[in-house]
Amino acid sequence: MTALRQKMIEAMRQRGFAQRTHHTYLMVITDLACYFHRSPDTLRTDDLQHFFHHLVQERGLSDASCRVYLYGVRFLYLHVLHWPSVEVSLVVPKTPQRIPELLTRDEVRRILAACHNPKHRMMFELCYGCGLRVSEVCHLRVSDIDSQRGQLRVAQGKGAKDRMVLLTATLIDRLRDDWRAYRPRTWLFPSALFPDRALHLSAPQRAFSKAKQRAGVERIGGIHNLRHAYATHVLEQGGPVHQLQRLLGHRSVQSTMRYIHWLPGQQGAGQAPIDLVASLEVAMAKTATLQQALTRFLNPAGLDRQRRRVCHHLLACRTEAMGGMILKCTDCDHTQPHYFGCRDRHCPQCQGRAMHQWAERQQANILPVRYYHVVFTLPHSLNGWVQLHPEVIHRLLFKSAWQTLRTFGRDPKRLGGEMGMSAVLHTWGQNLSQHVHLHCLVPGGALGDDGRWHGARSHYLFPVRALSRHFRGHLVSGLRRAATAGELHRVTRPGDVDQQLNTLMATEWVV
Repeated sequence: MTALRQKMIEAMRQRGFAQRTHHTYLMVITDLACYFHRSPDTLRTDDLQHFFHHLVQERGLSDASCRVYLYGVRFLYLHVLHWPSVEVSLVVPKTPQRIPELLTRDEVRRILAACHNPKHRMMFELCYGCGLRVSEVCHLRVSDIDSQRGQLRVAQGKGAKDRMVLLTATLIDRLRDDWRAYRPRTWLFPSALFPDRALHLSAPQRAFSKAKQRAGVERIGGIHNLRHAYATHVLEQGGPVHQLQRLLGHRSVQSTMRYIHWLPGQQGAGQAPIDLVASLEVAMAKTATLQQALTRFLNPAGLDRQRRRVCHHLLACRTEAMGGMILKCTDCDHTQPHYFGCRDRHCPQCQGRAMHQWAERQQANILPVRYYHVVFTLPHSLNGWVQLHPEVIHRLLFKSAWQTLRTFGRDPKRLGGEMGMSAVLHTWGQNLSQHVHLHCLVPGGALGDDGRWHGARSHYLFPVRALSRHFRGHLVSGLRRAATAGELHRVTRPGDVDQQLNTLMATEWVV
């Protein structure tokens, strides 16, 4: 490193320039030295003028690029070499004012639906829902989210400025789901190779280009188009310009005024944040979203035959693969295809009506008391047994859960009466892995022998650790009895049952 280069770096650090500015200014001075083949501190004003003439006439750089070169050269000669002035005139052709290709709302929805990676999709939704730059999204921390106030802190954005942006209820729910799935510690979107570092900007940029290509969107532009779409769509819905200026982090309102072009007839609006992500009608496009989410699970080594069959049914549901009919309006001759459903019992679309009917029947039996949600989970080490003997294990799970709650409920020190329970068995997790657990809806009280209702005495129904150990003991005892009776005959290895059950009794279970 030359002494001049080191001196320029120290001058930029002294002024707190960003790393990108360091790289740009050093690149400018390197180009200057390479063009003349000598050190920049030996050049004169005429040489600099000749260099800028070369940039415009021979290299054909744009006005913006030439100004970057001018700023870098002026910084070197004014603040590093301490020239009294730099008399260089920059004459460039008039820059054509082109309208950027703005994304429509439908195109944004298609791009989000075409993104298969949930983490990248969450980043796209933040870019569009909050108007963030890609660098700001990549450097978000978990502590920057203030869900109570509905705000997101953007630390040291462009121009080394902090600002607060509004978080809608939809984005808060999506962020919570993302946190449950990945459990980030410091960075909201950490690097996969280096978890202690923020994700590099190139990762979401490449993901956006691929998603845009899969969605069939041919407009020119990268992920920054989502920020443009945020600004124009907020203004279309009546958002005030001065508020948009603060949310975008613009120093001058003239930068924000650029987005007003092509927006006819703006209306006034209140101060409530406009929920763009929720209004994309993603809920009306459940089929496309579900299809994109399921494709990443269709790995032959990751799912068994039954789950793969269900995934294929859900992917084909209400698509051309299932067949259908053409609906035609007799007045305007408008036609619309209507595709058939898969009728799989796991499909949320085909079974939606049955699900609501079941929920209405259950609501008819609800008592006017406080209810508690209790979940009994089988250890994953029992997954192999569940696949070999599902009827036996599921029956013991229901029985052990009920006997555990009933024993605690009849205890005079607790409720001292007969309890009730509504339970639903879940065998899959959110990532389509085997995760056997029982969801129980339990009324917060019991009916005593005297016919009186004994309500729960605190916000917690029963102690969790005691409940977990009682459930573990009851289920393990049931498994021993089932093995003795020959009901677990498919577990053929000698000593397998006793060894597994002894290990289970030594571990803590989740309730």
